[in-house]
Amino acid sequence: MEPTPLPKKIALEIICLLYIILFVYAAVSKLLDFENFQVQLGQSPLLSAFAGWIAFIIPISELIIAALLVFPRYRLLAMYMAFSLMIMFTAYIIIILNFSPFVPCSCGGILEKLGWKEHLIFNVAFCLLGIAALLMLRRPETHKARTFVRRAVSNFGIASSVIISSVLVTVLFLVSEHRMTEDNPFIRRFHGYAVKTAQTQLPNNNYYFAGQSGGSIYLANSKAPLYITEIDTSLQQRIRHKIALPDYDLPFTNVRVQVAPPYFYLYDGTVPVFFKGHISNWKALTVTAPTPYFSQSVVMDSANVAFRSENEKTEFILGNFSLIGANVPEFKEGLLTRQVDGFFDCDGQLHWDSETKRLLYLYSYRNQYLVMDEALSLINLGNTIDTTSKARIKVAYLEDQKKYKMSAPPYTVNKSSTFSNGLLYVRSGVIGRFEDKVMWDQASIVDIYDTRSQRYRTSIYIYDAGKLKMTHMTAYGRHLYVLLGYHLHRYTLSKI
Repeated sequence: MEPTPLPKKIALEIICLLYIILFVYAAVSKLLDFENFQVQLGQSPLLSAFAGWIAFIIPISELIIAALLVFPRYRLLAMYMAFSLMIMFTAYIIIILNFSPFVPCSCGGILEKLGWKEHLIFNVAFCLLGIAALLMLRRPETHKARTFVRRAVSNFGIASSVIISSVLVTVLFLVSEHRMTEDNPFIRRFHGYAVKTAQTQLPNNNYYFAGQSGGSIYLANSKAPLYITEIDTSLQQRIRHKIALPDYDLPFTNVRVQVAPPYFYLYDGTVPVFFKGHISNWKALTVTAPTPYFSQSVVMDSANVAFRSENEKTEFILGNFSLIGANVPEFKEGLLTRQVDGFFDCDGQLHWDSETKRLLYLYSYRNQYLVMDEALSLINLGNTIDTTSKARIKVAYLEDQKKYKMSAPPYTVNKSSTFSNGLLYVRSGVIGRFEDKVMWDQASIVDIYDTRSQRYRTSIYIYDAGKLKMTHMTAYGRHLYVLLGYHLHRYTLSKI
């Protein structure tokens, strides 16, 4: 039985009023907290690449539609627009729940009060109300043939709105994912999580990570280089070891220790001597193999070491040498690429990943890293998520000292890093698009990359300990261990 005109009119007014309230509330909520809304859109797997302009379009569209719904003359057009927008929102949630690699946080307004599935039900209910309103808005027709045509046109219009809106959201999803992976719009995603699950305090802030294995983390101290602190992975128990060094009066300036059980290694690149010992007694023995001068080194296994040194042009160069026999150290020309001076612009961090048997060199002032095998043959080049492809540094040549020097503070892109199981963890020095500036005062951002696929995966926050920011980190299993001054924190990571 056809509803009487009055009940139909009342029902239509109620539906229009509900849409007006919904859209005005949602739009005002977004505009009042616009920066947060834009940040949340930037974390969306569907809309990341378009967050800048979509953040403006959505609330403006909602307000325009709400205004048009007020006037009966424009109500049919406005209801089609409102219905199409609700279909887009619904398609967005369906893709998020079923096809997205991760489920982001909410995007303001009512959505913050509901879960994704609850909001899907909410949206579907409003879509059904929209269909009812569009059917009510059909002009009555006494002629049966015309009535059939009007209904067909109306049904076609509703079906077209559903299809076009759904296809549009799907296309946005595909294009956005392509731009995020190929065009690098420098938008971070925080769909992984890092939860602080343990912490302890150290006597001072001079510690650095020397290695990890067998359920233990080894810490060395730059001010007391012969003392090693072994801490269990739960950060509950610690043992202090002292390295027994042969009685050599050597001009050490920067002693470093690396622990790779069952051995440990002690060296100072300014002195051409390398020491090796067993952690069962912590007695260091001199390696008789020829040792080069170097500024960084990593022990790849019990017999081979990779290092960074300088060539005759005072440019950084990578190389390797053996701890066994009398092999001459081998230098690898052409791995590090000069942009400014070949020294400061090529500064970076050298890592060895014992799980994948890969070397990695991460530049400090540009968005690039090199992955190499044990022989220092280049496997691939990767990029960090920021867009600084050329080192932004100023270098001056001091004629009296015959050397280059930084003439201005450098623009540091990658502050610190660690490399484990094919994953590169980078503490970034550059804020990305749509990121909350307040968070940069409260935490450090660590970007995570899969070096095998050369893809950026996710980012995590490492919160400051008071006013102390993280300085060193190491990954071990599903945990990231972080030094913040005299604090040692353990973060448990989600599966990457």
